[in-house]
Amino acid sequence: MQPLSVEIYCPELGGVAAEAVQADVQSRLAGGIALTLEERTPDATALAAPLAQSWQFPDARQALEPCRFVLTLRETPAAGAPPAERLKTLQFAVQTVLEAVHGEALHCIDSQQFIPPGLFVGETEARGVPALQAGAINVRFFRIDTPGVADGRFLMDTLGLHALGLPDVQIDYRWLDPGAVARTLFGAAAYLFEFGDVIEDGHSIEGCLPGSRWAAKRMESVAEPRRPVVAFDPGVPYSTRDEQ
Repeated sequence: MQPLSVEIYCPELGGVAAEAVQADVQSRLAGGIALTLEERTPDATALAAPLAQSWQFPDARQALEPCRFVLTLRETPAAGAPPAERLKTLQFAVQTVLEAVHGEALHCIDSQQFIPPGLFVGETEARGVPALQAGAINVRFFRIDTPGVADGRFLMDTLGLHALGLPDVQIDYRWLDPGAVARTLFGAAAYLFEFGDVIEDGHSIEGCLPGSRWAAKRMESVAEPRRPVVAFDPGVPYSTRDEQ
């Protein structure tokens, strides 16, 4: 488990000194959240990985270009705090910052993605806090292009649950619609968030095709960062379990 954190990139601070903005916002935050504000231009090279997996914000790179300030929110969690309470505290803090400054992009560090501030506000207003759809979980997509592997093999996983002390989920597959797979993975991740670490080896979930079941197995993730995951096997003919 690691501290949850979010970066908010801003082009300007409304003509107010950075120290004054930081003091004002910090005074509004509830306990358990630390705030730092620094003048820093985004480093596109260092941010290449989250930019590549920011499916909900294809214009993230352009949105970052005018930004000169970064506000970082980091939790100081109480021992034993449940995942929902931790995420709720962080998302309330993000709401507080967005009421005080104009942000162009949110970098959800734990799920390694950028989202538009408008998406965060819309999801938290529509669903309440905590809202997994507001950047807490990212469904990532990778093509497996290693030598000897036939075209059309994909790896998808979630990222974000590991920071809450829960396993993420993943699937290695062929010949399924990535959008349908993404929705199924997100649903499985949401189930783990709600009910805890309850999916064991041999359990199964409903797959993305009518009547299909995906068998579960606990393992280490294929993609970085290395972490515990629940890996799903979609069964023949979509499974890659017999491939290298």
